Amino acid sequence: MEIKIMILKKIFNGLSIGSFIFLLICTLTKPIYLDKRTVLFVFILSIFISLMTFIFDIDRINLATAISIHFTAITMFIMLLDWLWNIGINFFSILYSSALIYIISYLIVYIYMLVTMNKLNGYIRRINKK
Repeated sequence: MEIKIMILKKIFNGLSIGSFIFLLICTLTKPIYLDKRTVLFVFILSIFISLMTFIFDIDRINLATAISIHFTAITMFIMLLDWLWNIGINFFSILYSSALIYIISYLIVYIYMLVTMNKLNGYIRRINKK
């Protein structure tokens, strides 16, 4: 598959998962005022997170190391955006929120993979019956 297509797929998957998680968190917590800057923050962060998932495609890096690198990069990127946009989020809030969102994201991706795996198994069963 062409690298541009792979990158675009990762970006759009990241945008959809990131937007879903953001809306889920907004639903479960006290409402915040949404403005263009907040939406742009979520989009930029979602794109960055999705592009950082390429770390999991490197065979030489074990899963625990890849997760650590991915989580650290995301946390540092949030801190960078906080510094650039002067949002005023403290470090422990970033760390706690990142961990919570990371866990929710992982669960969503895991469920998606289970659904996909069940579909593929169904296709294989149909092929084997023929």
